[in-house]
Amino acid sequence: MQKKKEGTFYTALTLDTGKANQYRYCLDGERWENDWEADFYVPNDLGTENSVVKV
Repeated sequence: MQKKKEGTFYTALTLDTGKANQYRYCLDGERWENDWEADFYVPNDLGTENSVVKV
């Protein structure tokens, strides 16, 4: 991800249409957070949940 001047971060990805894509954000190299604007959430193998966006 790249940091903008105002302090927010962004990245661009190419995702397959019609698929559910799982992701999480790693903050400070150690803390993981979900996207609270995700389409929905699914359990992962670590006992937490992943954010999901469907394109």
